[in-house]
Amino acid sequence: MGAGAQLLPPLPRRAPDEVALWESLVSVTRSLFRHLQHDLRRVGVSIQQYWVIQCLDVHGPLTAGKLSQWLEVTLPTVTGIADHLESLGYVQRSPSPEDRRRVVIRLTPKGVRALRSLHQHHADIGRDLSQLVPDEDRAELTRALVRIAARLTPDHGPCPGCHGETDLP
Repeated sequence: MGAGAQLLPPLPRRAPDEVALWESLVSVTRSLFRHLQHDLRRVGVSIQQYWVIQCLDVHGPLTAGKLSQWLEVTLPTVTGIADHLESLGYVQRSPSPEDRRRVVIRLTPKGVRALRSLHQHHADIGRDLSQLVPDEDRAELTRALVRIAARLTPDHGPCPGCHGETDLP
């Protein structure tokens, strides 16, 4: 060590259960992300494109500006996403009836079918994974994961209404 080098204080020791929780969440997140990416490739969309069609499904037709705001991406990014989704036949763009300078993006029936197919596959995976958790623990695990998700994104999710609210007690 050279002259003047300072030793950093040791990192605080974390409890083994904190480390295990973190590592488990990272592992599950990585695995779920891999599954999602595989599913999205099947329908020809990226993660960002998926969030757009997800928001359109939940909220109905939206302006590019509103999508840009909710997804925290630039308007040119939304335009590029809409271009790709439109080329696949998943969305349609049209001038806003209130202000023709604005563009409204809406899901097409083909986009709804693609999203429903993804949702069905995700429900199948969820059903399969739920078998790993005893019935009496499943609701509490879900509530705990919702609390974790809320802590990680306290101010927003992909868009209002899209960030894990649940009716679980």
